[in-house]
Amino acid sequence: MMIPRLSFSIGLLLSVTALDPVRADPPSAALSTDRSTAPSADAIRARLIEVYRHQPDLSWILKAPPVYARHPPTADEAAGADRLAALARAARRDGLDGAQHVAVELAAAETLVLAEAQRQAIAARIRISDDEIDARIREQPDLYDEYRMSHIFVAVGETPDHANRSDSEALQRAQMLRGRLENGESFQSLAVAESEDRSTAAEGGMLSSIFGVYMDDVFFPIVRKLAEGQVSAPVRGPQGYHLIRLEQRSPSRPERVRFLAEEALRGERFARAVEATVQAAATRPDQRSADGRR
Repeated sequence: MMIPRLSFSIGLLLSVTALDPVRADPPSAALSTDRSTAPSADAIRARLIEVYRHQPDLSWILKAPPVYARHPPTADEAAGADRLAALARAARRDGLDGAQHVAVELAAAETLVLAEAQRQAIAARIRISDDEIDARIREQPDLYDEYRMSHIFVAVGETPDHANRSDSEALQRAQMLRGRLENGESFQSLAVAESEDRSTAAEGGMLSSIFGVYMDDVFFPIVRKLAEGQVSAPVRGPQGYHLIRLEQRSPSRPERVRFLAEEALRGERFARAVEATVQAAATRPDQRSADGRR
C-alpha cells in the first residue's frame, strides 16, 4: 500500500532538501543528527522565503478540505495517516528530528502554522454591523452598481494573425475604430469584424455583467463616468487597448450587494488588524520566548 501523496504546499514545505543537488552541504552533513547546534534564524527565514515565493497563499494551513468533514475516512486514508504517524515516530527514534535540515523544516512549519492560526484568530474577532454596511453602500454607490458592457479590443504586441504591433500602432488603430463608430457604424458589427478578443467578438463584444467593486482599477474610473450607450476613448489595459461601450447600468440594491460591502469592510479591517499585530510583535518582545515556553 502506497502512502498518499502530500499536497503541493505541504510537499514544498517538507521537501527533502538534503537531496537537493544545488545544496552546498553534502547529504551526510545534512542528515547528521547532531543536536548541539539549533537551526539559525537566518536559515529558518530563508526557508520561509522559499515557501512564500512558491506558495504565497497559505490559507490551506489549519483548514481541512470540506469533503473530509462530510465523509468519514476510507480505510486507505486511515491507513495512510497511521503510516505517516509511524514514520514520524521512527524518525524521532532515530534522531532525525535533530538533523539540521529537518530542524529547519520543523521550525518553518511551526512558524507557518502559528502565523495562520493568528490570522484566523484576527479574522474571527472582526465584527461588521448592519449600519456600517448600509453606510458603505451609501458612500460608494458606484462600486455596488452593476455594469453591462461591450468592448472592442486591439492587441499590443502579437496580434491574432501573428503580426507584431507597437503600442503607438495599436493606439492609432483603436482611435481609427472609434472614429468609425462616431461616423455611425454599429458597435456590434464593428466588434464582430474588428475586435481581437476572439472570445467576445462573435457576440458583438458583449461582456458579462459585473459589479463595480469587481472591476479592474484601470477600467472602473472610466466606466463609471459613461452614460448608457456611450463609448469610451481607447483605454490601455495589460494586453492592449479597449473601446468600452456601457450597455446598461443597474443601480445598487442593498439586498443584493450587502455581502459585497461586508466583505470589503471585513477585508479592510482585517488588513489593518494584521498590520497592527505585525508592528506590535516587532516592537514588543515575546515573553514566552524570553522566559522559556510555558
